[in-house]
Amino acid sequence: MTVYDTQLAHLIKLAKTPGFKEYAWHRALELERCETGMWQGIAADLKQAMLAQRPSSLPAPRKRGR
Repeated sequence: MTVYDTQLAHLIKLAKTPGFKEYAWHRALELERCETGMWQGIAADLKQAMLAQRPSSLPAPRKRGR
């Protein structure tokens, strides 16, 4: 497992923990801004992982403001 995969797994675990979803998302965005490029794509990967774990019985999330 690479450092990227380890960090992604940690963010996924945090995002599943009540009260930490928003923190995990902001941390992923912060990592993406790293100048090394090491974390490029981690926010998209976190989003994809979380959407893949949604039960199919739930409706699609609504956009805010509607």
